[in-house]
Amino acid sequence: MKISNIDHINLYIKDINDTIQFYQELFGFEVKERSLHKGREHAILGRSGSALLAVYELAEDQEFSLENQMINHFCFVTENFEESFKIAKEKGILGWGNGITNHENSRSFYILDPSGHEIEISEKFGGGL
Repeated sequence: MKISNIDHINLYIKDINDTIQFYQELFGFEVKERSLHKGREHAILGRSGSALLAVYELAEDQEFSLENQMINHFCFVTENFEESFKIAKEKGILGWGNGITNHENSRSFYILDPSGHEIEISEKFGGGL
């Protein structure tokens, strides 16, 4: 998938290694930084000038719950929509709707990362607005 842009999103995650592998394999993201932050694994993943994620692994005594997360979903724009959809389908990571959603000026589909975060993959920035 070729992502065109987003600044960064900050996420709590279940497992730092699974998360890094997912975003590296699917989006080609690089590990920009990895360290301990307040006793938790922390990493910044992405591509400079295009898209960055700041991820924080929960401590062992913290319970991960999607209901407690403030982000409903986030969206990346892809330059190769059809190929991106094919990749997501082959990997079995399609999320909500399990297919392509047609908007007035664009199309998108949804996938889930290893922690269950929903990611919208859009054909056009801002849905073509």
